[in-house]
Amino acid sequence: TTVPVSSAGECLKYYLQGDKRRTTGETLMNYCSSRSHTVFMLDVHKRPRMRKEDVDNHDAPKGDVKQGRLILVDLAGSEKVKKTASEGVRLTEANSINGSLLVLGRVVNALIDGKQTHVPYRESKLTRLLQYPLSGMGKTSIVVTCSPSMYNRDETLAAVYFGQRAMKLKVNAKVHEKVDWKALALKLQAMLEGGMDCVRKETIEEQRLDYEKQIQEYKERAECLERQVLGELGDVGKRDKKELADENHALRELVRALQSKVIKLDDRRKIERKERKTLQLNHDNAVNDHMNTQISLKEMEHKVKVNENQLIDVQNQVITLSSEIRRMHKDLVKS
Repeated sequence: TTVPVSSAGECLKYYLQGDKRRTTGETLMNYCSSRSHTVFMLDVHKRPRMRKEDVDNHDAPKGDVKQGRLILVDLAGSEKVKKTASEGVRLTEANSINGSLLVLGRVVNALIDGKQTHVPYRESKLTRLLQYPLSGMGKTSIVVTCSPSMYNRDETLAAVYFGQRAMKLKVNAKVHEKVDWKALALKLQAMLEGGMDCVRKETIEEQRLDYEKQIQEYKERAECLERQVLGELGDVGKRDKKELADENHALRELVRALQSKVIKLDDRRKIERKERKTLQLNHDNAVNDHMNTQISLKEMEHKVKVNENQLIDVQNQVITLSSEIRRMHKDLVKS
């Protein structure tokens, strides 16, 4: 059963519920013997919160999701039917327990032995659930419990030997991160808008301020010349009136040229806004294509896993048929 939780209290609540469902029974070896294995898994997903200032800040976290898993396992002890005198349901439970523990031991031996290429995880539901810690992807601890009685010497030795073999497993724990594509898209969008807008706005604004400053200077100069012309009308002999008018006209033409440049800069700014919107649309399409590619890759990986499982099943069937053919051949030779 898988249940989402959001607090430590909820985790403890479901843990206690699972502990109540644990099956126990009385045998000749144990008054309260576990009649099944118990597995408690807790998956933790951690991601940084994306705030508005984080989106605007280029040095903010990228939004990668860190994953962790805590697995608590209570293995039922191996039993000898002669000692427990199990019958009926208890005998069926003992066979299931011993079978899963046998597969667990085979998996541990295969992982320790570097020559074996196949690890039989799928031969038991227990080993399938414990594939993550057994494969060395996380930190694993094992507690071996045994009896001090000489009557249980064989069971104690088997448990200790199993613990020694399990301690030889190589552990390669690492941080598991998963990219949050939505947060990454927001980050890229903020970087694109912030970087390009800042450069373009600063350049255009500087040019506009320079032109406005020049226009203001020329206007002041034109006004000064007009005042000089009006003040010196009585003294035309000292300064030619026509020359002053021509200079005033030239200044006015220069002012008009600068004003037209400002208008062109505004038009250029509008065009760049349209280009930025087009770039943003292309960026969104690229992000969507990337996400679709990731989904397709996951589907292909799932298909490959399914094909591998089918291949393993076929190989097991071939091995079974080969052993059956050998047995029939031996029977024919004996007959």
